[in-house]
Amino acid sequence: MTEPKKRVAAEEDVVVAERRAKLARTRAVSNPYPNDFSRTHMALRVKAKYGETPGEELERQQVAVTIAGRLMSKRVVGETSFGIVEDVSGPIQIAVSGDAAGKASRAAYAQWDSGDIVGVEGILYRTADGELTIRAHSIRLLVKALRPPEDYARDGGGDA
Repeated sequence: MTEPKKRVAAEEDVVVAERRAKLARTRAVSNPYPNDFSRTHMALRVKAKYGETPGEELERQQVAVTIAGRLMSKRVVGETSFGIVEDVSGPIQIAVSGDAAGKASRAAYAQWDSGDIVGVEGILYRTADGELTIRAHSIRLLVKALRPPEDYARDGGGDA
């Protein structure tokens, strides 16, 4: 094996070891692979139906959605954290705050990794910059990914 391949393999071993430790912590408090979550919506259909709906109208309608998919990226900053969840139909943005989802859910979300599969229940809204987003009222880890997504290594990271 060449030197760069050895370095990449060693880095991947560290990532997998960290994720296995997170899995062990999850197992200590709950089932890390629950099978009782039912989604009601697909990301692409939500975007097709509500993609042009103004923010004021979304606030008035209080459109509830439930999706499940792979956490592709996340930003844990300030009072509200954002992420991209991608199901088989495509990606959609989520927002996780202590006010809407609860402090425990937000703290759990902060520990999850790119590649984990999550279930999100929430209300559609538009962010200040106009992005259609699910304001999570409930968010659960459905599957802990031990390896990052394929593009994680190519893009040089994952979570921002």
